[in-house]
Amino acid sequence: IRSHTQERERSTMKNIATPVFSPEHGAYVVLVASLLIGVVAVGDWSGVTTLAAIAALAAHQAQFPFMQLLRRRRIDARLATWGVVYAAVAAVAAYRVVSAVPPLARIVWVAAGVFGVAVALSVLGRYKSLAQELVVFAGLCLTSPWAEAATRGYMVRETLGRWLLLVAAFWTAVLAVRVRSRGVGARGTSVAYGAIAVAGAWALAQAGLVAINEMWLLAPSLARTVFVAAVPGAWAGLRVRTIGVVETFVAVGTLAVALLLYG
Repeated sequence: IRSHTQERERSTMKNIATPVFSPEHGAYVVLVASLLIGVVAVGDWSGVTTLAAIAALAAHQAQFPFMQLLRRRRIDARLATWGVVYAAVAAVAAYRVVSAVPPLARIVWVAAGVFGVAVALSVLGRYKSLAQELVVFAGLCLTSPWAEAATRGYMVRETLGRWLLLVAAFWTAVLAVRVRSRGVGARGTSVAYGAIAVAGAWALAQAGLVAINEMWLLAPSLARTVFVAAVPGAWAGLRVRTIGVVETFVAVGTLAVALLLYG
């Protein structure tokens, strides 16, 4: 009996020691692309930038086990352990970043607010709802101003504008995946989403938060939106994995546009 108990304890400890990683491929793509666009906007990379990247990646990893614990409404030792580990790494790295660039504390508070809204929506049974996914994507895009200001050493008005512009660009990814199942009915919805993104970007330009030429950052997302609107049947027939590849190309294309604009 003792041997069996010890074996169970070893198995449990081994399971807890196995890292937990978020399986959301699209979230990684948006997070990394946004972060790199923020760095490209400055044209430099520093030690503080590295800490900012570590904090962003660790924070993203931390939210996954915590959200899973909320959904399951029961304690899971592995999820809880790795949630705490990732959160600790994110907190230490973020503290170092904010110590070097104090204005970045504002972004930490905004990110905490975004996470709070996402948690509230999950508690209300809206996990993976359109509202929650849009909130999460807005949070992922925060890595752009976070990395930009960390690298620059201070924040400027355009930093906020670029964040909102990226939200306008990347939010269509959530909506494109959701309209996939609607077939021909996706045409009007896709056009509406694209129009909203363009209108939002134009408003940012008119407010002086972004330059007119920065609206080109929307080009890859709009190209996908045009495809969905033009041949909704073909889009609806794509596999989820294929759509993931398309969205990866959209994010990489957005980064490429940023390199042309700021390089």
